[in-house]
Formats: sequence, structure tokens, C-alpha cells
Amino acid sequence: MRRANITLNWRETLNTAKEQKKNKKSDKVKKEDKFSKLLDEIIHCILSTLDANVVVQTSILSKRWRYFWVFVPVPNFHDSSFKDSSFLEYFVHHFLSHRDPSTNVFKLSLKCLSETNDVYLVDSIIDRY
Repeated sequence: MRRANITLNWRETLNTAKEQKKNKKSDKVKKEDKFSKLLDEIIHCILSTLDANVVVQTSILSKRWRYFWVFVPVPNFHDSSFKDSSFLEYFVHHFLSHRDPSTNVFKLSLKCLSETNDVYLVDSIIDRY
């Protein structure tokens, strides 16, 4: 009789633990899903406050985020994200040439703190776009 009670108690404990784990997962999913309910336009505005290098990196977060960077209305470029100015120049041209052409650029921010050919970079951006 005692053996049956031990087996029953063990199974009850195991089932209770499984139910608790399942409930924690469902609660976690409910809490984490708020951000995905935001409108695309709001996410684009949020991404406009970040450095363009970080914005492009967000494309790996999910399938939905894959092309958000091409719609950012205010791209921000900062040279601190790159080893030297040639990488910055390449990235700026690549970023702008792969943007969605139906989306207007309302403002472009370019911050170069190092001694570079800033004038050349700015002129090439203006000439191309």
C-alpha cells in the first residue's frame, strides 16, 4: 500500500511541475508580445533615433524586422561605428542605395568626429541621392 502512495505522489508532483512550467511559458509569451503589436510606422520612428549601423542589425531579429531598415525616414550615420572613414563611406552609400525608393528621407544625420574627408563624403552623398 505504501508503495502505491509513493508512486501516486511522485506522479502528482511530476504533473504539477509540468503544469507550472507550462503556465510560466504561456505567461512569458503574453508579456513579451507587446512590442510586436506596434504599428510599423511607430517602429520606423523608433529606429530613426538609432545609429543606422544598429538599425541594419535589427534585421536579424525576425522575419518581420528583416526590411524595416529600408523604410527609416531619418537615417543617422556616426563614424564611431566604423574603423575608418572608408568603411563609413561604403556603408552610407550602400545603405542609401538599398533603401525603398518610395520612402522619403526627411533628414539625414552624419556625424564625423575623426579627421576625414568629410566634405568629399557629404558631396558624394548629395550628388548620388
